[in-house]
Amino acid sequence: MKDLPELPLNSASKDLSFIVFYKACTELTNTVLQAFALALELPEDFFTSRHNQENHTLRTIHRYK
Repeated sequence: MKDLPELPLNSASKDLSFIVFYKACTELTNTVLQAFALALELPEDFFTSRHNQENHTLRTIHRYK
């Protein structure tokens, strides 16, 4: 397995990088849910309005080195 690039050593930079990643994943999730709804001929917000935007199961197993 190829090693992933190291995040900057600054803890605040690591936290900011993770927050940016988390928000990008949330946006992607909403886009996919909207696509599912449209494919099923439902209102575009059918799934996103029922999806808890604050409590995702996305988390790190090993946060940082």
